Amino acid sequence: MAEGLTDSEIIQGYLSGDSTACKLVDTWIEKAVYSWRDRLGYRIPDVISDIRYELLIALRRNEFTGRSGLSSYLSVICRHTCLDYYRAGKRWNQVELDDQPLYDNAQSAEDKLEMQQRGFLYYRVLRLLPKECIKLWRMRLTDNLKCAEIGNKLNTPEVTVRGRLLACRKKAVEIRDKLLKDQNVFGSDAP
Repeated sequence: MAEGLTDSEIIQGYLSGDSTACKLVDTWIEKAVYSWRDRLGYRIPDVISDIRYELLIALRRNEFTGRSGLSSYLSVICRHTCLDYYRAGKRWNQVELDDQPLYDNAQSAEDKLEMQQRGFLYYRVLRLLPKECIKLWRMRLTDNLKCAEIGNKLNTPEVTVRGRLLACRKKAVEIRDKLLKDQNVFGSDAP
């Protein structure tokens, strides 16, 4: 219980957009992410945005069971999100995008900037997609498997695989549209 509110009151307030509950949750997020600021640097606004989104989805799906406090539950989400960003950063070559041409056929600086921003948007969308979608797309696009082959590996009918791939595509479009609508796609430090 914090500031006289129970976890269920905070959840209801957060889901309804109550400013007191939202500020309290934001305070918890900022405290949990604070120790990651040196390792994640300019990606902190993206991390915080993803944490808010993941918390909102988890609360809407009633995934919070109440076995521990809401702040503890949120700290787990924060830790996992920060770790995901940190690990992703370790896998990437640590260079500034401004220093590296993305495509040789870019005609102008504006074209290059647009390509960088589009790549950043795609990364954000992939980061927010369910892990099942990423797994299916890897099998389909990276491993070059047909839907029937994926179905055999997952012990699932081909038509179900096709339906899941379509649902994943729709989810990706939905996330992209939401990010573009919110106009906070690139965070405060983005180009």
